[in-house]
Amino acid sequence: MAKHALIYTVSRLDILLTATSLASVIDHYQSAEPLDVLVMGDDIFNSDIELVRSLPERFHKPQVKVYFFNPPITRADFDDYHNERFPLVVTWRLFAPSFFPNYDRQLYLDNDTLVYGDITPMFDLCPDDKLFAAVPDFFYYSQKAVFQKPEFPELKDSQKYISSGVILFNVPLYNQKVQPQKLIDALHHNTARYPDQTLLNRLGEGQMAFLDFTYNFQKDASWLKWVKTNFPETYPDFERASHHVLIRHFVGYLLRSRPWQHLASYDQYERDFWHYEMLVRQYFVDKSQQLGYDTASRLDNAGLKGKSLRDKAFNPLLDADDDDDEDQPAD
Repeated sequence: MAKHALIYTVSRLDILLTATSLASVIDHYQSAEPLDVLVMGDDIFNSDIELVRSLPERFHKPQVKVYFFNPPITRADFDDYHNERFPLVVTWRLFAPSFFPNYDRQLYLDNDTLVYGDITPMFDLCPDDKLFAAVPDFFYYSQKAVFQKPEFPELKDSQKYISSGVILFNVPLYNQKVQPQKLIDALHHNTARYPDQTLLNRLGEGQMAFLDFTYNFQKDASWLKWVKTNFPETYPDFERASHHVLIRHFVGYLLRSRPWQHLASYDQYERDFWHYEMLVRQYFVDKSQQLGYDTASRLDNAGLKGKSLRDKAFNPLLDADDDDDEDQPAD
């Protein structure tokens, strides 16, 4: 089994974003060391699972293996979870270390990311005495003076409030300190605007490492211009990192700012997004023909009939009821 793993969480139509991000990871992956990509997904077609699993073939990277798993928790566990902006899928990342405990480090990426280098060196960036490593949230970092107020109790220092879009987990220590039931209990009582991110910050207070902005660059040039005008004291930190971006995270800014939310391409990051999105689309078109997909068998391929293609993971919360254990990460 690989020493390190890459984690995604996805539901339904966002699978194309997952594939686009993953394509950028695989394309830049240069290490001969094996890399396991672990996707926790809900309502994903069997045909889509099969296509995404084959993506390393497109880049001739046999050392990269892709696996799909059922979610660690479901709506049945959280009938009182209500957050219109952030569905339950955003909380799954918190359970990744306990769900996949046999790794040393896990790198979680949001689906709306592009990677611009080999992720292998990143696995060394979380010290052994820290639960996880992450990048400060750009919005809160930029406005330190604004958020040092009693109505923001979790922002004791807004420049240390991290974004949950890129997280490097120290799996052994996280599992030692953070029990799954503790997460369940905390989420049941979580009314924060950003449920997973706020909980991570509370868990990690004094126990997390901070990564350079280049590992989760969250905004575009229009936002940098706004910061330069309104918060010039923090602008240089963002400007410096903008020249060496290793992971571009398309966090929304104002109206329809993400590449797939408008037709024009405004910068190189958006052009790169469409490069990988079109690349995986064309690959999936060709691979679908190779696999003999047709409309007559569409329901079978969608997984509404026949055997599930999902793998098994160690789940400390739920009893496994799926006998399908083929193509799992080996112990």
